[in-house]
Amino acid sequence: MHEIMKTSEQISEIIKALVKAQKKIHGIPKDSNNPHYKSKYASLESTIETLKDALNESDLAYCQVVSIGEEFPILVTRLMHISGQWIEGSYPLNPVKDDPQGLGSALTYARRYSLQSIVGMYAVDDDAELASGHSPISAMPQQVSSRPPIQQPLISGTKNICKVCGSEMSPSKQKEGQFYCKACFIKNKEAKHPNLARPPG
Repeated sequence: MHEIMKTSEQISEIIKALVKAQKKIHGIPKDSNNPHYKSKYASLESTIETLKDALNESDLAYCQVVSIGEEFPILVTRLMHISGQWIEGSYPLNPVKDDPQGLGSALTYARRYSLQSIVGMYAVDDDAELASGHSPISAMPQQVSSRPPIQQPLISGTKNICKVCGSEMSPSKQKEGQFYCKACFIKNKEAKHPNLARPPG
């Protein structure tokens, strides 16, 4: 069984350097399109261009090599610090097509996500957010009710006033818990149930 993650005996220095590098990176831009899924993703080139300078300025480097596993080839990604400390992760390669082209596609995919993962970064698709140094947050759409707003009944002395049109209603015409005149009551009922046809006449 291949180990998923390995580290040097000490990792205090590489952790400090990784924190420094992460402060300089505000996301990896999605620069490529996937026509099959109609989505965007960050290519390997975009990932390397975004991460490399920030890593190097923080005394970090990385390498990615393929080793032979028991069942599949394995991509090994190692993040290294000038102190000699390192962190290493492995990604099994299981190409859809068992040919060089299939292995190449699987390797490119694995290199992208392994490098993003070991640095702790993610892909974003908003260039404006990248420039401002903030990660984009999708706002939840506010639900708008189709029902008419509820208004408080208008009371004028002992008279009952329709809360929609303001016309007077006699107590005998006022339904319990309702404050509509007959015409507004029908309109309100139709607004709540638009699929119910109003009877003719």
